[in-house]
Amino acid sequence: MRQPNNIRLLLLSVGALSAQNVIDAIGTRRQRCVLIGANSVADAAANFRCDIAYLVPPATSGAAYLERVAELIHKEGPDLVIPCRDDDILALAILGERWPNVRSVLLTGSVAAARVMNDKAETCRFARRHNLPFAPTVDTVEEALELARTHRLPLIGKPRSGNASRGVVLLRSVDEIERAFASRSDLIVQPFLDPPANTDALILPYRTGLPFFFSFPETSLYLIQVVLGPDTTFSTLFGGLATQVGGQSTQIARCEDPKLLEVGRAFSVAALAEGWKGPLNVQLKRTTEGEYIAYELNGRFTGGTAARTLLGFDEVAEVVTRFLPDADFPPSPPLRIKVVQNYLASYPVSFAGTIDLETSGRWSRNAGL
Repeated sequence: MRQPNNIRLLLLSVGALSAQNVIDAIGTRRQRCVLIGANSVADAAANFRCDIAYLVPPATSGAAYLERVAELIHKEGPDLVIPCRDDDILALAILGERWPNVRSVLLTGSVAAARVMNDKAETCRFARRHNLPFAPTVDTVEEALELARTHRLPLIGKPRSGNASRGVVLLRSVDEIERAFASRSDLIVQPFLDPPANTDALILPYRTGLPFFFSFPETSLYLIQVVLGPDTTFSTLFGGLATQVGGQSTQIARCEDPKLLEVGRAFSVAALAEGWKGPLNVQLKRTTEGEYIAYELNGRFTGGTAARTLLGFDEVAEVVTRFLPDADFPPSPPLRIKVVQNYLASYPVSFAGTIDLETSGRWSRNAGL
């Protein structure tokens, strides 16, 4: 049996919001873990919330990233390697396929399933294969123009791969649709599900300039979070209703609508069937008829992980229990709350630690701040 302080977790892209949520969700159980962070940015405060941190190439660098992660696995012997950004998911799946001897410690599924999580066009095809409710998703200008004829403008343009609303645009006209496809090779388009009642007023052309900040009020983002185990079983499902500002969640509450949970269960069964393992996040909208339609999947912990833990869904403990069954990692005690609000936190950036990472590629807490 592992010692209480001997659960070694390697967090990839430790500077990401989802990684910070994992650390926050661990909370008072931090003494039971050795946290090893990997990041492509040396002067990120998140590096120094870990016990050990390493500088690595960006996850998009291909072979260089895979080789560096494989090196860290060999050197640090983590019990679990946790992807914290979408690019990490696919990289780990490819790593497990190339080096089967490390596959058991990687929190990811098959390469095919990872592509479903990492590519919104593939996500739509996955949903169609399993007859799951998913937003129409197209990746050519001709299909987008047809979508504009069958759905009310504006449409939503997104990168095929990406997160946190980066690169998301409103396509308000045929001209904007055509220009978007002419200038971007990674574009997919979906209908604008559940738009605000005053959408037209919100997107009127700005004749005196564009606002420096702009986002729609988002108060009806539904979600499912579940953990799919290596034994093809899955956890209870968490249903939530989130409020977002500028693409970031500011509040989340439980939503136990049986219809929502049933849709989440269907996605879980389908994802298991295609080889997915680990966290699964489904984001959905609700139609005026009360039906739930998904528009995005994530195969990792997210920016709501810590909030869901406070609401009684301890997904970090679910992962540790299912993938490391002999680990001593008790669930977080439940709290009598219904809503969690998110606020910014402040963390120091270690000057000496940044120099260590830049010069040697490694920092250890034992070296001090």
